[in-house]
Amino acid sequence: MFKQRLTKLSNSAGFVNLVCSLVSIFFGLIIGLLLMEGFKPGVGIRAFFVLLKGGLQKGRYGLGNILYYMTPIVFTGLSVAFSNQTGIFNMGVSGQFAIGAVTSVLIGGMLDLPKGIHWIVCILASGLMGVIWSLPPAILKAKYDVNEIITTTMTNYISIYTVNELITRFWFNKPMGVSAAVRDTALMPKVGLDLLFPGTNVNIAFLLAIVCAFLVYFLLFRTSFGYGLRAVGFNREAGRYMGINEVKNIMVSMLISGFLAGVGGGTTFLSSMTKTIPIAEAALVDSANAIPAALLGASSPAGVFVAAFFLAYLNCGAMYIQTYGYTSETVDLITSVIIYFSAFSLAIRFLFDNFILNSSARSSGENNANALADSPTDPEGPVQNTDEAAEAEGGDT
Repeated sequence: MFKQRLTKLSNSAGFVNLVCSLVSIFFGLIIGLLLMEGFKPGVGIRAFFVLLKGGLQKGRYGLGNILYYMTPIVFTGLSVAFSNQTGIFNMGVSGQFAIGAVTSVLIGGMLDLPKGIHWIVCILASGLMGVIWSLPPAILKAKYDVNEIITTTMTNYISIYTVNELITRFWFNKPMGVSAAVRDTALMPKVGLDLLFPGTNVNIAFLLAIVCAFLVYFLLFRTSFGYGLRAVGFNREAGRYMGINEVKNIMVSMLISGFLAGVGGGTTFLSSMTKTIPIAEAALVDSANAIPAALLGASSPAGVFVAAFFLAYLNCGAMYIQTYGYTSETVDLITSVIIYFSAFSLAIRFLFDNFILNSSARSSGENNANALADSPTDPEGPVQNTDEAAEAEGGDT
């Protein structure tokens, strides 16, 4: 019975993806422990277990911080996961995130709107700018089949300097080297989450992330439109054979991905903690975990949500290991190792499938042996029965 259940679970893509992610996390943490101990012998083990306790060391306050930091990871992770599910690899999430962020800051600071609608306008505008920013790569991919990895990566570099230019020209706090702060009317409401998690900055953006994760799941796996998106993404020829408009679906897929990234950028910089954007020569760090969350979550909306929580959990635990002489980049190193192992998910799945097949083969062999053992082997049995049947027929005659 157990082997039958195991075989049934092995046919579930969700279960296999979960196993692969857990194996990746396990080996990543083990190597992270070895590295931490190697950097500081005698201290690494203690610091590692402090890291594992994470932000939950401070109860509801720590949990609230985790939820706050995981929110942008959910949005950007969903952006990458959505495009992956449709066979497209969107490397431009950080650029779309940055454009959405600067849009929300400019509108949130320069426009004077009522408090109830100001933040809504900022978020809708940031999502729209994410769509616009992803439009050129979408057209090139859909119309001319240009590799989207190249085009979206190029837009990332363009976005960095576009954001800097917009900030310095229109909304700049020169002494601090950052954008000017948004108005209080543009800050996202906390809708009671500040009472549930006192002292934290978690706000309605976390609830919006949950809603977006559900909508992405419903669209991809519970609608015919989502089926068409995935069909075209994984096999354009098959999609064309089924009569699906491949050009339209590829563009829609990339635009939705851009919208999610733009909204993620908009919500990140409308809180009381992050009201300004720094002038930088690299992508905003808030979007750095987009691809790791998607890979670790196997491009599943639920998986991305759990992966975002795990990554935020590690990042919140990073501040506690600094007392042991480690920097916050130590967590980035451990995360990189985990993601490196997640790249071996196909190998892990191959080993897992082989284990299931071997178990099934052994089970079938045992069943066959038992069946042979239970079958009659005395050659006189059938003859005797035949003679008795003939005598019975003769008697009847």
